[in-house]
Amino acid sequence: MSKVLVILGELSDRDIDWMLANGSRTTVSPGTTLIVEGKPLDALYIVLDGTLSVTASSLGDKEIGKIICGEVLGEMSFVDGRLPSASVTTIDECLILSIPRRLLTEKLEQDVLFSLRFYRAITKFLSSRLRGTVRRFGEDTDYLIYQDPDDERAIGQSVENPDLAQSRFEWLLQRLKGRRKKEEGRRKKEEGRRKKEEGRRKKEEGRRKKGRWGEGRRKKGRWGDLLN
Repeated sequence: MSKVLVILGELSDRDIDWMLANGSRTTVSPGTTLIVEGKPLDALYIVLDGTLSVTASSLGDKEIGKIICGEVLGEMSFVDGRLPSASVTTIDECLILSIPRRLLTEKLEQDVLFSLRFYRAITKFLSSRLRGTVRRFGEDTDYLIYQDPDDERAIGQSVENPDLAQSRFEWLLQRLKGRRKKEEGRRKKEEGRRKKEEGRRKKEEGRRKKGRWGEGRRKKGRWGDLLN
């Protein structure tokens, strides 16, 4: 998870509060394609839990690596503006924090200090990953690991205040889990309200039916009086 730690180590507490306020926590079911190769991205994604598979059409849709907790997806689109060069699909159920591209772009344009911290973090882990790639250059391998252990160690060395970054990530998860529990409680409360309203509606319908039945008896009684 060193990639997200680099970002959290660079950003301020206020920056993280902004990400939480403007991002949305989403539980993505297995087999969902989160990023489609060659199609524009509409958000920056932070993987909070789960595993995803990376495939490339140029290699016959062969899996070229896996993405795990702590990976950040879509950050390069804010650097070079190019379309994704690979597709990313969930392997199991994943918890994703997505920050809309439009909102993040506005934030980067309006908040100069946030922009400096954000791009500095991206520069750091891209530089570290490039160094790791150069070290492995020339190796004969059929499997290109998207997130290689060597890359993890190299990127980890770029994390300033790793303890602080780790505590921020844990705090981020706690905040999102707390929000999920709150949303679940709100859904249950709303469900209870709907059931109560449904019961009230059925009760009222029964009362109306009973009233119509009583009215029919009264009319029948009046008709019998006239016959007599």
